[in-house]
Amino acid sequence: MGEVYEKVLQGLWQHPGLCFHMEKVGNLKVSIILVKPILEYCIKSIPELQGKAYYHKTSHQGWLIVIGNVRDSAEYSVAESNLDDCFLWNPVSLETVQLPKLDRESITAQTKLSSKDFYLFDLVLSSSPPSTTSNPDHEGSMVFLHFKRVDQKGDDEPCNILVFCRPGDKQWRTKALNVSYYSNNDYDAAILECIESLLCFRGKLYAFFCENWVIEIQILKLWQNVVVDRKTQYIRSFKVKDADFPVLVGEGDQDSEGMDYWVESGNEIFRVHFKCNSRSYRRVTSMHILKLDFSSLSWVLLKSLDDHVLFLCISMDTGLSRKCYSTSSACCSAADMGLERGCLFYTLLEDQTLHIFELEDSGTTAILPCLKLPTPWFLPTWIMMPTTVNRHVDGRRRRISNFMLSQSAADTIINDGRQENMSRINCYRGELQDLKPEGFPNDFDSIEAIAKFLHPVDYINFRLVCKEYSMILPALNRKSTSIRATATTYLSPWLILLFEDGEQAFCNAIDPMHNNNKYRMKVSDEFPVGATIRYSKDGWLLMSIGKKTVFCYNPFTKPMIRLPDLPDDYVLGGMSFSSTPTSRNCVVIAITNWCPWSDVSGEAKISFLLCDLHRSLSDWTPHSSTYKYDTRTHDHYMQAKRRDFMPCINNPVFYNGAFYCLDYNGLLGVFYMKGDFCWEILSKSLGQFNGIYPSFLVECDEKLLLVNLGQSGKSTEVYSLDESEMAWVKLKSLGKHAIFISYTSSFSAIAPRSFMENKIYFPRLYGEKVLYYSLDTCRYHCVGSNQYSSQDFHNTKEISNCTWIEPNWSEASLCQEPNDHLTV
Repeated sequence: MGEVYEKVLQGLWQHPGLCFHMEKVGNLKVSIILVKPILEYCIKSIPELQGKAYYHKTSHQGWLIVIGNVRDSAEYSVAESNLDDCFLWNPVSLETVQLPKLDRESITAQTKLSSKDFYLFDLVLSSSPPSTTSNPDHEGSMVFLHFKRVDQKGDDEPCNILVFCRPGDKQWRTKALNVSYYSNNDYDAAILECIESLLCFRGKLYAFFCENWVIEIQILKLWQNVVVDRKTQYIRSFKVKDADFPVLVGEGDQDSEGMDYWVESGNEIFRVHFKCNSRSYRRVTSMHILKLDFSSLSWVLLKSLDDHVLFLCISMDTGLSRKCYSTSSACCSAADMGLERGCLFYTLLEDQTLHIFELEDSGTTAILPCLKLPTPWFLPTWIMMPTTVNRHVDGRRRRISNFMLSQSAADTIINDGRQENMSRINCYRGELQDLKPEGFPNDFDSIEAIAKFLHPVDYINFRLVCKEYSMILPALNRKSTSIRATATTYLSPWLILLFEDGEQAFCNAIDPMHNNNKYRMKVSDEFPVGATIRYSKDGWLLMSIGKKTVFCYNPFTKPMIRLPDLPDDYVLGGMSFSSTPTSRNCVVIAITNWCPWSDVSGEAKISFLLCDLHRSLSDWTPHSSTYKYDTRTHDHYMQAKRRDFMPCINNPVFYNGAFYCLDYNGLLGVFYMKGDFCWEILSKSLGQFNGIYPSFLVECDEKLLLVNLGQSGKSTEVYSLDESEMAWVKLKSLGKHAIFISYTSSFSAIAPRSFMENKIYFPRLYGEKVLYYSLDTCRYHCVGSNQYSSQDFHNTKEISNCTWIEPNWSEASLCQEPNDHLTV
C-alpha cells in the first residue's frame, strides 16, 4: 500500500488530487481515498487527519487548514464547536504548523451578542506559511476565519466577524465587518450583511457578497489597523457589473436557484455560476464561468478557460442551515495535466461522481473515479501538492473525452478548398483512397448522372469514395440539390451542435444512422454570433440571442425568420412552435413569468407569450392564467418549490391542438389554443416520479409518452399516457419507433434502419459516438460499437446548446406566400 500511495502522491504533484474522507475501510479506523482526476486512486490511512475536517483553496499552495475534534456530521460540528485543535498541514512534506486555540466566547467579546449567535462559515489561508520548504520571509501568510451571524436582525451589531492570525502567533485577532463603514444605502447595507465567500489574491483578502458587492481588504494593513494603531485604512468596497447570462433550455424557471463560487488562479479571479433545479441543489442544469476585470470592475462571461483548469468541491444547500460552507478549490495549468484546453472539475453533495465541464462546447463529462466508496464518506477535498519543479507534460495534449477511451480517432475535415455549405468530418485515420472501389463507374457522365439524383447527404458521401470523385464533383451547393432527391430520401434525426470559432458560427451535426458520420454546416451571413438553440421541429430551429431577440432558422436551406423582440419585463422560459414556421398556421409560444408561491390564497400565476408568424408578426400577445395548488405545501418556501408544478424545465409539446408542459414529477399542464386561451393542470395523480431528475415528454404514434431518468441515468423508463384514466402506464417496447430526447426538443420517429428500433437516443457522447439506451438490453450502448455497455451515464459527455433535428432540405414551403421577415 505504501508504494501505491507514494506513486499516487508523485502523480498528484502534476495536478490536484481529490480526497474522500471516510471513517472505516476494513480494519482501518480512518482512511483517505486519493483520486487523480484521470481515473486512478488508492486508499491510505493518514493519522494526521483522523477525526478532523480539512480545507483547501488555491492560495494555500497545497497546505491544508485542519480542524480537530470533529463529530460524525463534520460540516456542522466545525461550524459550532470550539477550535481547540487547529493547525496547518502539508501532505507532501508532512510539516505541521500549530495554530492558537480559539475560545468561541472571545469572538463576541466586543459585542452585545453571545458566541451562539455566530457560526463558522468560511476559512482561507492567504499564502503558504514560513517553513523549511518555502520562503522563510513570507510575512503575508495569514489564516482567516469568517464567523457569520445566525439571525441577521438589522440592528447595530455586526453580522460578520473576521478572526485571523499569523502562523506561529499565540492568539487570534478579531475584526467586526460592520456595513456602516462602507455603505450609506439601506438596500446595499442589507446586501453587504451576507458574505458568501472569502478568497485571497495578490496580498489582499476579498469578501464576495450577493448582488456582486465585493469588499477588498489589504492584508498587511489590516494587521497594522488591528494590532498597532487602529487608524490605518485597509478596506474598500465596490460593486462589480454583472454580465448578461443567456437563458438556456433546461435551466428551469427564472427563479431557479443560482449558486456562485469563486476560484483564484494566481493571476485571475474566476466566478463559477451554477443554475440548479429549484427542487434540489444536487441537480445542476447549467453553468457559466466569468472572470473579474479589475480595470472595468465587471464580470466578463468567458467562452474559454484557455490554459486554466479549475477544481471545486461544492456543498449546495438551502442557505438556511448553520453549516461551514467553505468550498474546497484549486487551480493548475492544462499543460501540466497534458490536457488540450482548460476545464472545470467539480463534485456535488452526496454524489461520488466527478463532473468535468468544458466551456468551449458547454459539455459535461461524468466519471466515477472510485467504483464504490465505503460508507459513511464525507464531502471530498481537493489537495494541490506544492512543488517548485517544472510540471509541464511533454507530448501530445489530449481532450477529456480521450481519457475515457483506450484509443482515439483522428478527426479530418474533408475540404478541397472550394466554397462548401456543408462538409463531412470523418472519424478515421488516413486520407481518401487513391483508387475507387470495385464496381463504381469510371466515366464522368455516369458519375454526374448518379450525383444529380442523390440526397445531399448521399452526395457528400459519394464525393468521398475516392480522390477522383472528389475532384470531378463540385462541392455541395444548396441551390444545386434536387427537390426530388430531398423529398424521397428517409433519414434519421441528427444531433446538431452550435459552436463558434471567433466571430464565425458553425453547426456540427452527427448522424447516428450512418455510424456517427459528422457534418459541418456553415450558417448564413445574417446568423448572429452568440445564439442559443431553444427548440427544434421539422428541420427548423427556434433560437434566441440575449434576453429579447428570437428567430427561426433552417440550417439546411439557410432561411431565417425574425420574430418580434420580446416585451420588457418578461423572462424567457420554455419555448415551442406548433408547425413548420413557413406554414400558414404556425404559432410560437413562450412560457414566462411563472411564480407558484406568490399567493398564499392557493393561486399561482403563469404567463404565456404567443406569436402568430403570419398574422401578428409585429408583436407578441401575452396571456396570463392562474391555477390552484395545494396551500398545505406552501407553509415553507422550499417545500412549495419542491412540490408545486414547474412548467419551464422542458419545452412544451404541441399535441391535439394544445401545448402540453411536463414537470419533472410527471404532472401535466395544458395550454389550450382553441376558444379562450386557458391553462390547466391535469390530475395530480400523474405526479408519480422523482421531482429532481429530468423527465421528457414525447409524441409517438399519436400518443403522449414520458421518458423518466434516474440519477446519472441509473434508471430509464418509458410511460404512455392513458387519457381515460389520466395515468402513466409503463411501456416495455417502442416497437419500430426510436425516441430522440434533449432539453430543447424530444420527438419520436419510425426507425429508418432496424438496428435503431426500440432505442432512446441522448445528447450524450461516449468519446465521439452517440449514446443510446436499448429497451431490449436495458443498458446503454454507443452507435458504431459492440463493445461498450453501461448501466448509467458515467464516462459519457452531455452536450449543451444542441438539439435533435430532422434534416429537411425541401424548399417547397418557402414559396407558399410572401413574407418580408424571411431572408435567404
